[in-house]
Amino acid sequence: YTPEYLVDYIVEETISPLLEGKGPEDILELNILDPSMGSGHFLLGVVKFLEGHIISLQDTDKKIKGSIEFDQIKKEVLKSCVFGVDINRLATQLAKFSLWIYTSQKGDFLEPLSDQLIESNTLLDSLNWEDKFNGQLSHGEIDVVVGNPPYIGEKGNREIFKEVENDSLGERYYQSKIDYFYFFFHKGLDLLREGGRLAYITTNYYLNASRGNLLRNDLAERSTVLSLINFNERKIFKSAQGQHNIITFLKKGSYSENCKVVEFTGKGPLIKNELYSVLKQSEKKMISIKKKRLSIVK
Repeated sequence: YTPEYLVDYIVEETISPLLEGKGPEDILELNILDPSMGSGHFLLGVVKFLEGHIISLQDTDKKIKGSIEFDQIKKEVLKSCVFGVDINRLATQLAKFSLWIYTSQKGDFLEPLSDQLIESNTLLDSLNWEDKFNGQLSHGEIDVVVGNPPYIGEKGNREIFKEVENDSLGERYYQSKIDYFYFFFHKGLDLLREGGRLAYITTNYYLNASRGNLLRNDLAERSTVLSLINFNERKIFKSAQGQHNIITFLKKGSYSENCKVVEFTGKGPLIKNELYSVLKQSEKKMISIKKKRLSIVK
């Protein structure tokens, strides 16, 4: 799973710009989705972050409009803002349980969360978003998409690729020899509203892979890349040997905004203090996404 300090960084960096000028009532209008939630690690990070932000708001202004009772804040955040999908039944049940455990109080009954955390395939048309989420989510109107989508090559996994290839998403974006997570970028852009934000941690190969051209084109045409945190040879996941990871932050739509590009150097495991130290020292650079490759203008 994604280290907690990276989850916290991704969640805060992605959601914070959408909170400016908002009170508790407005914050609870946000809808935030992890389309491959696993056991709910990112969604738990979302609940904790928004809970902390609302507490801070209410501590600063005791008469703030739409204030929420302290012991109800995390429940309200979970009930109003958090949504997830996973294809794995056990993972979905674990996500429900971990979020309920965090938000529940003594004497509470187990919340099923069945119209918020669902077992399904995010990538397929068979998932009817409004029906499954009981009218709480609409395709193309989601505020935030975050997560760590699965990194799967087509070799040895032909069946799961074939499912998507034969669906509308695959008709638009399937190419042989791509990674499965490419589809999650495309789907994320489909799901977001204009100005909505997406952040994924993935492998970094899509930046230069010859078969990443459709993905790079889509990012150029439908989004503005806000930040790229490229870990290169620094180790993020203990069980993933030789994996090169990157965090991609973007906003749906075309905007005149600079992109922060951070390139980590060296080898070995990355630690929390080092992450924040490097990010603070990083300089802002302009980035333009061209049809065939990412071009960084220093």
